Amino acid sequence: MLPKFSCSKKGVTGILCCIVGIVFTKLNYIVQLNPIPRESLYFAGVGIAIAGIAVFSSGLTSRTTEKVLVCPSCLQINNSLASACKKCKLPLGQPGNINHPRT
Repeated sequence: MLPKFSCSKKGVTGILCCIVGIVFTKLNYIVQLNPIPRESLYFAGVGIAIAGIAVFSSGLTSRTTEKVLVCPSCLQINNSLASACKKCKLPLGQPGNINHPRT
């Protein structure tokens, strides 16, 4: 099972910052300025885009927090409510089984 991600307001803000940064880098080629202001505009755009990526990634949260049981025989990951391994059918919840939180 792949984790499901939700996007908060930070994620939306991050996407908007990325878009603004990309627009700034493209303005570098559209606007006819002297070389120094053009380079400044380009690097400002790159910086804003990188900051947007950081803000976006800090806004992502994983909703998968369930516990799982790992079968000691075949190392199959099973639901914590399962009574037997779905692959080898060995009973779970016995001593020797490892309880791992899924991240």
